[in-house]
Amino acid sequence: MIGALEKVHSLEEYKHKKFNLKSFSASNFSRKDILDLSYQILYKFSINYLSVSSIWLFENKFYDWVFRYIAGVKMPTNLNMIRGKVLEEYLLKKSKNYDDLTKLKEDAIKDFETEIKEASREELGDIKLVCTEEEIEEAKNFILNTLHINFEFFKEREFYNHSTSIMYQGNFSIPIYGVIDSFVKISGKNGETSGIVELKTTERIPKEPSESHIRQLGLYMVACKDDLRHKDDSNLGYIYYVGSSKYMKKGSVRIRVFVFKREEIENYIVSYFENTVYKMAKFLLHFDKKEDLIDIAIPQYTSFMFDKNYRDLYGKVFNFSIDKPIPSASYEMFV
Repeated sequence: MIGALEKVHSLEEYKHKKFNLKSFSASNFSRKDILDLSYQILYKFSINYLSVSSIWLFENKFYDWVFRYIAGVKMPTNLNMIRGKVLEEYLLKKSKNYDDLTKLKEDAIKDFETEIKEASREELGDIKLVCTEEEIEEAKNFILNTLHINFEFFKEREFYNHSTSIMYQGNFSIPIYGVIDSFVKISGKNGETSGIVELKTTERIPKEPSESHIRQLGLYMVACKDDLRHKDDSNLGYIYYVGSSKYMKKGSVRIRVFVFKREEIENYIVSYFENTVYKMAKFLLHFDKKEDLIDIAIPQYTSFMFDKNYRDLYGKVFNFSIDKPIPSASYEMFV
């Protein structure tokens, strides 16, 4: 598909010649017309790309989405994200380089402390990481425990092409970006197979994968289908849930892997992202320009940009979270 901006001369053309934006509805027009218009609306609000994380924020943390993708404010990296980044680095990428687990743990903690310092720096208009020393120590212990019980498992497996950037275009005028954690080769009765890996570190191993994690993996599988570098790796996808010994009962599962076939997930993934573009555009139709949306979502935006105390307050709110119980399992694909 040619980019929507090339096909439609302006948003005004749709507004005056085709239909009234106030009555914009999926039932009145073809899917192609709706998507073309949706792209136009997103472009108008300077949304030139999408990602799994941006869509998740739009659906789950609206104000954070406005801060990051409409107002353009750099959001803080929270402790869980830093913790996951370090574990991904040392389990998937570096475990094969270490024979000494003690040395691996020391290096992982050094990198974690460096990441914390970087995230705590403050620049004009940005939100810094806000956390307590107790929370930092808790995250360190999680890293050490997770490395301790899972080091041998990951060291024995062949992971490759770590942190691969991928773009999915398909029939979308706006590209969708993502970063694949890793790929893995697995030997079995029918020979060697390969697939995409999405690593999730968690306090408690879920009995079924979350919908957002399935979408994330599915996007990467669909994107790799048309990428000559990784086409052969895209047929299978694996979500690895890795836990920490502190939160495990004796004899409990420390790693659970869910396996997906691209052919079974592809139609769902494409439809989901198309519908998300439409929903995002329909919401943005309520505003003439992005400044109107910012004024409503962030009424003290000027104070936020130039008042350190206001940013610190928001940082505390951003980094606050409450754990919710994991829903009970309905199936288990692979353990």
